[in-house]
Amino acid sequence: MNRHLAGILVFALTFGASFGLVGLIFGFPDFDVLEAPFEGMSARRNIVHVLERDVRNGDLRLRKESRLIDDFRYRTNSGGYPYDDPRYAGAISEYVRKINMIDVSHTPRDFQIVWNRHVQAWNDFDVSVSTFDANVESRKSRFNTSEINRTWRVVLNVARKYDVPIRGRYLR
Repeated sequence: MNRHLAGILVFALTFGASFGLVGLIFGFPDFDVLEAPFEGMSARRNIVHVLERDVRNGDLRLRKESRLIDDFRYRTNSGGYPYDDPRYAGAISEYVRKINMIDVSHTPRDFQIVWNRHVQAWNDFDVSVSTFDANVESRKSRFNTSEINRTWRVVLNVARKYDVPIRGRYLR
């Protein structure tokens, strides 16, 4: 038993001496650098949490929109969309209310910036959908989602920077 204890003690002393010698020759590691991967993992996890919450909210909105579209097409026997139906505007407003409540304070600053731009695009879309105008051209521009799509692509690009796997669920 004493031989095993002596072996462990010699190993620990040899390891400590070699670590100290290498540290003196090459410099001791910067512990802030060693912590960086943990921060990155936290950033990744927090970004995934935000994206997953957004996708869940979007799934609910899409189900409501799908029911409205099916109901509209059944009632009108047409292939149109119920954009002037107040329930459509309500589904958009409910989604926008939910994404405004998503906390991004624990995500990296650059992600917060692009996320807030994306949320602003949804807020602008909500305002345009909620205002009724009988002018057909105005109605077409009212439902333009190009800014939402553009800002979402930017959000995903920043997420990729933090090694967030971009799943099919995130692609709209």
